[in-house]
Amino acid sequence: MRGIAMLFLALVTTGAWAQDYTKLYPDGPALQKGKAAAARGKYDTAHKFYLDAAAYGSKEAQKLIGLQYLDGQGVDADAALAYAWVKLANSAGDDMRIKKAYVELADALDDGVKTEAEKHYSKLAKDYSDEKALKKRKSWVRRELRGSGSSRMSPMEQIQIQIDGMYYRVSVREYKEAVESYADDFEEAIKG
Repeated sequence: MRGIAMLFLALVTTGAWAQDYTKLYPDGPALQKGKAAAARGKYDTAHKFYLDAAAYGSKEAQKLIGLQYLDGQGVDADAALAYAWVKLANSAGDDMRIKKAYVELADALDDGVKTEAEKHYSKLAKDYSDEKALKKRKSWVRRELRGSGSSRMSPMEQIQIQIDGMYYRVSVREYKEAVESYADDFEEAIKG
């Protein structure tokens, strides 16, 4: 919650209230690009973007990958992999749409497929765990802050950022807080 409160303060003090800093983060754009590719029928491209978003901990992307395996969109149809991905997405347990998809899929599969799915799930749980996603998020934050040059600047200096093709000027402090909240809020959510 600290990150959200700081972002709120930053938005109010700069007058950038309508700006959505989450569009800076790598999982959101990857998920949106995946959805756009899927809407154009380019399911293999969508799958690559979903995998990228899933690696950053996007439960929505994990669910969509599961549904791709269920329907054979951009990948070979595989009910066991579909179940494993949707189960992974449901691991947070707080999204009712994902929970519903998980329960419906679990009810539809026979025990043999579920046994195979558990093997897939064990591997996915290691490769796409929330802990791995948190490490990936923290690594992104370090690269982003290093790349912005903000570490050598005064907290009140202004920098230009680009979000959705638009440029905005924000203070170094606001930028750092918004970027750092990407990892902090996720860490808080997985501990909570």
